[in-house]
Amino acid sequence: MSKRNVWIKRHSRETLRQQFIEIIDLLNGKDIPYHLEGGVLLGIVRDGDLLPWDNDTDLSINFEDYELLEIAAKEIKRLGWRCKFKKFDTSSSFATADDIRVFKISDYWLGCLKGGNRMDIFLKYQVDGYRCWSAAGAFMRVDNKYYDGYELIEWNNRKLRVPKHYREYLTEKYGDWSVPQKVWSAKSEGTVFGG
Repeated sequence: MSKRNVWIKRHSRETLRQQFIEIIDLLNGKDIPYHLEGGVLLGIVRDGDLLPWDNDTDLSINFEDYELLEIAAKEIKRLGWRCKFKKFDTSSSFATADDIRVFKISDYWLGCLKGGNRMDIFLKYQVDGYRCWSAAGAFMRVDNKYYDGYELIEWNNRKLRVPKHYREYLTEKYGDWSVPQKVWSAKSEGTVFGG
C-alpha cells in the first residue's frame, strides 16, 4: 500500500509505526548515530512499544553528525517520506537563528500536503558540558554524558540506539516516568532552561 494519497492513513498508527521502522532500519543500516528521544524512548523502555496516544516519534542526532543526517535525508525522501530541515526562530546561547533545529519527516496527503504521521529528529548542540536543543518552543539541555556514545536496547527484532544511562536520562527529563501520563507538556520537563 502506498504512503501517498490514502485518506484513511492520514492519522494512522500503522503508518506511524511503518515510518518509524523504515527510518530506524535505514539509520541502523548506514550506521548513523541517532538516539531515541522523548515519548518514543519512554514508551519503548517503559511499555515495550510506541505510546498509543503519541502522534509522532522523536529521535536526536548530535550536531557533529549533521552531514550524516543530510545524506540520510536523501534516502528518506527516496522511501517516499516528505522531509524538511527547520531552523531556529531566534538565536540562543548554543545556536543561531541560521542553525538547523530539527529535521521533520511526514507522510503525504493528496500527493503534496503534509500528512499526520510525523517523526522529528532534533539536532543537539554541545556547549559547556551540556547537549542543548529546542522542542515545543522551549530550550532544553542535559549533561553531555548521555550523548557521549549510546546504549542498545531490543525492540521488534531490532537494536535501537538510546542515550547512555537512559533510565537516569528519563528521570531527569520526566521525573517519575514509571507512571503513564497522557496529558503532558514539553515545557514542564526537567530539561528546560533559559536558552
